[in-house]
This record gives sequence, C-alpha cells and structure tokens, in this order.
Amino acid sequence: MIVYRSIFFARFSKQAAVKSVFMDDLEKAIAILKSGGVIIYPTDTVYGIGCDATNPDAIRKLYALKNRSLDKTSSVCARIDKIKELVEITNSAKKKMGAFWPGNLTALLKAKKNHGLVDQAILDGKICVRIPNHPFVLALLDKIDFPLISTSANISGEPAPNRFDEIKIQADLMIEGDAFVKGTPSTIVDFTTEPFKVIRQGALQL
Repeated sequence: MIVYRSIFFARFSKQAAVKSVFMDDLEKAIAILKSGGVIIYPTDTVYGIGCDATNPDAIRKLYALKNRSLDKTSSVCARIDKIKELVEITNSAKKKMGAFWPGNLTALLKAKKNHGLVDQAILDGKICVRIPNHPFVLALLDKIDFPLISTSANISGEPAPNRFDEIKIQADLMIEGDAFVKGTPSTIVDFTTEPFKVIRQGALQL
C-alpha cells in the first residue's frame, strides 16, 4: 500500500508545473458541478463530459445532452481516497493502478455498500473507476469532495472528440485543451475476476 500511494503521488506531483494553464477554469468548474451543472473538459485520452456522480438531476441533464439512454452506465473519476470508499480493490487491481494511475487505465471493481452514487454509475454491482493523467482533471479531483461521472463528450453513437472543434454538445462550461488530448480511449479491465480480463482495449497495452 505504501508503494502504491507513493507511485500515485509521484505521478500527481509531475502535473504541478502545468496546472496553471487551467486555473482560470478550475473555480468555475467547481461552482458549476456543485450546483448540478455539466462541464466538458480535456483528458489524457479524449474530451470528457462530467457531473457530480451523486446528483441524479445532474446525470439526467448530462445524459440528455448526449442523447444517451438512462439505462446505460458511465465511468467514475475520483481521488484515490474517494475511490477506496466506492469499490473493493483487489490485489491485481492494486498493482496495476499503482503502475498506471494517473493514466489511461479504467478499472472495473465491485461496488461497496452505501457508495451514494447515481444508478448510472453501477453495472451489476460493479463500478468503472479511473484517474486521468491530465493537469486540469487532477486539480479538479483534488478540490471536490464528490466523485465525477465521466464519459466521452460526444452524441451517443458518434465518435469521441479528439479536438475541441469536434464537440457538438453545449455544456455549462467548455474547457479547451487540445495539446493534452491523445485521442485514444482508456483500456477497461475487469478486476473482479482472477485473472483479470481486458474488456475494452484502448491506449494502454496489458
């Protein structure tokens, strides 16, 4: 556990030099999310759209913007201490998260009881969790006390946007950051089975 946390915070600290690029947007984003709003923002993979993962009204708004059915699930982003409150972390997951977080690994893990998340964050008692390796997202997660629903900022059925000018959705706050977006979705791994199983191959090769 000590090694895992030290790796995580070492990777986090590397973002400090570039956080200032997005500082003007950070306080706006926090206020909007706390009031039930929706933001669009760059990540280390594709542009994301997000809201408070504990607010049913916010998730309905986000899904309406995406034209996404409410019976579909979405991933959750949060700080590691929040993630520990949401899911049961297996030994294999702990090793991979320590090696690749923050980064383009999305971990599917068993949900803990009393997680407090919206229904759209849960699939068969499991939650997909991730910590993107992006300065704005890391700074945001460090400042908010709730998990963030995070999905690609596209109309459902259309390609995920790699550039700001590809986004067709209008959210409460739109943050541009093409220089950080690499364009390949994260790799989703089911850690509820042994051995773990890759269920979507993305940027990370395992």
